[in-house]
Amino acid sequence: MKASLLRNPLLMPVYVPTLIIAFGRGMLVPILPLYAASFGANALLIGLLSGAYPVMQFLAAPMLGRLSDRFGRKPVLPPSQIGTFGGFVLMGVANALPLLLLARLIDGISGANISTAQAVLTDSTTEKNRTQALGL
Repeated sequence: MKASLLRNPLLMPVYVPTLIIAFGRGMLVPILPLYAASFGANALLIGLLSGAYPVMQFLAAPMLGRLSDRFGRKPVLPPSQIGTFGGFVLMGVANALPLLLLARLIDGISGANISTAQAVLTDSTTEKNRTQALGL
């Protein structure tokens, strides 16, 4: 059953970007404090940078949910994934703490796309294979 879900061309545009984004965020966790410290950030600023993403994700999730209800799930997903990409790029080229914070805020706002991706999977699968689709 998992193999058939992975071969489904309708689900790959959800799985592949979500996997890449998850890897990117996972790699960022141990690096962000060192990166911020290289700009002279103290422990408080490092904590604010670390917390900016989940706070913005929490605040943006209802807005992305309303947009996906209004325009459909699939049209909302690519722009939010592009926003995440933009946040990652800005983080990579940031040369000062304000830019690093802006990158984290952008990534957090567009990071609310996880719930939209889950909604796409829920809408695109049957009740029988939904659990496996969400678990991949």
